Amino acid sequence: MTLDKLSRVFARLQPIRHPLILLPEPGQRGGAKNIMAAATIIHLGTDDRHRVTVLKAAGYLVNICDSFSQLHSALVAIPPADAVAVSESRNELCERAISLTRASSAVPLILFQSDISQLNEADFDLVVPTLTPPKVWIDEIKKLIEESGALRLRLEPLRQESAALQQKSALLRAESAAAREKSRRERGRSRMEVRRKPPK
Repeated sequence: MTLDKLSRVFARLQPIRHPLILLPEPGQRGGAKNIMAAATIIHLGTDDRHRVTVLKAAGYLVNICDSFSQLHSALVAIPPADAVAVSESRNELCERAISLTRASSAVPLILFQSDISQLNEADFDLVVPTLTPPKVWIDEIKKLIEESGALRLRLEPLRQESAALQQKSALLRAESAAAREKSRRERGRSRMEVRRKPPK
């Protein structure tokens, strides 16, 4: 795609924003304010078709990762990213990126296919074939991120409940271990007292 065509594509793309709640400063009157925050996409792989440029023109923040250590850091960052996009290159690189993303985060995974794609499409939440027009895949990414964000919001109460149950379970295990240790010490003292008792 020529630079002139890219420029015309950029002009048609609408910036994509997501609501962000800002709490008032201490002493500031009024409630929380709604502003629009750009969604963040992590990109890994060789950007030989200028997709990162298109994403930025559409209003996304793009975190470009050149190594798996950078990818892991980006996946566990606060605030979290909204999606991971992989430009297909070496199979082993892409497969490792899939495993790392799924193990570290629940964000959707996007594949920008190469001319000869060999990866399993079922491993991704969105697959973008090579000749897909930018306007089409930008709209699909926007829809995917919105749906994923809505799902995470619905699941947040379950996540918090699960975290509370895990904390309670850990507390019960600690209490059980303390009780076992106390019982062991008491049995030890009882045996000592029996051995010290004088014969009749």
